[in-house]
This record gives sequence, structure tokens and C-alpha cells, in this order.
Amino acid sequence: MVPALTQLEGGAIQLTPFEVVSATRRADLVVPPWRYVQFEYSVRLLNDGYFGQDINLPALTVTYNLKSAGADSAGRDQSYVLPALPMRILSLVPKAAGDIRDASALTFADIESRRYYATAARVAAAIAIIFAAVFALLAVLRFAQRFRVRTPAAARPVPASSLLAGCATTLRGVQRDARSAGWSPELARKALPAIRIASASALGRPIAQQRVATDVAGREGQVVVKTGTLGFGRAVISAATTPTAVATALDGKPTGGARARAAMTQLGDALQAFGRAAYGRQGGEQGGEPLDGAELDRSMEGALEAVQRLRVGALWPMRMVQTVTRGVLGA
Repeated sequence: MVPALTQLEGGAIQLTPFEVVSATRRADLVVPPWRYVQFEYSVRLLNDGYFGQDINLPALTVTYNLKSAGADSAGRDQSYVLPALPMRILSLVPKAAGDIRDASALTFADIESRRYYATAARVAAAIAIIFAAVFALLAVLRFAQRFRVRTPAAARPVPASSLLAGCATTLRGVQRDARSAGWSPELARKALPAIRIASASALGRPIAQQRVATDVAGREGQVVVKTGTLGFGRAVISAATTPTAVATALDGKPTGGARARAAMTQLGDALQAFGRAAYGRQGGEQGGEPLDGAELDRSMEGALEAVQRLRVGALWPMRMVQTVTRGVLGA
């Protein structure tokens, strides 16, 4: 059914003896197979001769036609008559009324507004339930932690990724100093501990580490790294790794894949270059040869690249991939 609603618009409808002041059409409610339409009219009566009398709001005729689904043509026009609505001017109840029960004053707009607030209340309730579940889970975990054996913070090892991040930070600092003031044996000795630690990590050797206060500075041969989830902790680390140990590992059975072997090769070359610069007869002291800045620059770039490779391999996703790959190949 397709109604002709243009005849109910404010400029077209006639409600004599009332004058239509305004007309508002609310959004239709469609509940298949039904469609509900609502118009709101504001009218006024200008003739004072009707006061104290019964007046009918005139009957309205709504024209419609039937249209089959999927068809372009419509049937003949048909009419639906809305009956006259009696009302008594200056009276609460019309004389012809059969009861005194008032019809609901709710409009479609009121229904839509209440539906909106109901939806918002359901969303808020769902969010509250989720928060309650999260807090309940945290409470259970907190309760379960009472029965766990806690490892002192000083006994927990620093993750390999944190160790390598500290090494990379130290090497970048040395590289900046060398670019601004040139290479010196002191800068070479400052870079060596980080390269030794990275080499020990690549070889799988133990690394000496000690958690310290944030205001404690590392001694010569140590590297200070950040620890903890937010990096508020500090630890000093050191390792004793020589170029010979790296060369021996490279000559032996390959371990760690091509990434680790390439990193060990770069770190072994850097250990030799910075060892000669730090403790050899170079730097213009006592008639020694000057430092080869180009070689040290290349060695520093190689060391930084190797540390970055090792750091990526030490991250959790890469470790998981390596574990799965070894399991599949082993199977």
C-alpha cells in the first residue's frame, strides 16, 4: 500500500473551523508488514462563538493505492477515512466522549528518544561488566601470586634485547664523539666493552651483570643498561670476549644461522680494529703510527649493524619463529 501523504502536509490540509498553525511529520516506523505514519498539527480557533460548544475536528481522507512487489504499475486510487474527532471548547471532556481516559501523549520522537537512552544504558552496562571482569581477573591473579615463589630482582637476568640496546647506545655515543673530535685510544677503549658484550651474546657465553642504583656510574670495561618495563632500573654489564674466541666459534660448527654468523664476523673484525687502536702503539704516542680513522669508522658501522641484527633476533616474536622453525625441521 502506497499512501499519498502530500495531502496531509501543513500547507494542504484543511481542518475547518480550525486554522492550522504548524504541521510536523515524524519519522515513519516500519515494522513489516506495517508502516506507521504520524503527523502533529497545531491549530487555533478564531471564532469565539464556539466557546462552550462541541466542535468536531473534521474527518480526513487518506488516498492510497496498492502496488505489487516488483511491479512498476500501481492499482486504482482508494480512500481511507479517519473519523472526526469531537472536542468541547473550554471543557476537559467532550460531551460525546464515551469515557474519560486520555490517549497517550507519546509521539514517535519520544519513543525514539527513549530507545536511544535505552541503547546507551545497555552499552554502559556492557562496559561496566567488562571492567568488572577485568578487575575480577586481576584480583584472581593477585591472589595466585601469593603462592608463587618470587625471584629477587637482583637475581633476575637482564633480557638479551636490553643488553644489546645498551651496547648500541654506547656505540652510538662513541661514534658521535669520534665524528666531532676524531678517534683516540680513549674512545676505542670506551667502545670495546660494548663490542665484547655483543660478541658474548652472539656466542651464547655468560655476561656478568649487576643491578645498581640509578646514580651509580659504570667503571672502565662496563656498560650501563636500562632495565625494567619502563626502563627505570639500571644494571652494569661486562664480558671478556677476545677475537680469538670469535674466530674459533666461526671455524667450528655453525650455530645460530646466517644472521648470527654474519654478526659474529663483523664483531670479530671490530674487536681486532678497536683492540689495536686502544692498546697498540698508535695515536701519535711515543712515535707510534696515527689511528686509521677510516678503518675505525668501518668497524663501528659493522659493529652497530651486528648489534642491531642480534637485537632483532633477541626479540620475542623472532625467538618464537626460531623455536617453531627448529621444531618443524627437527620433526
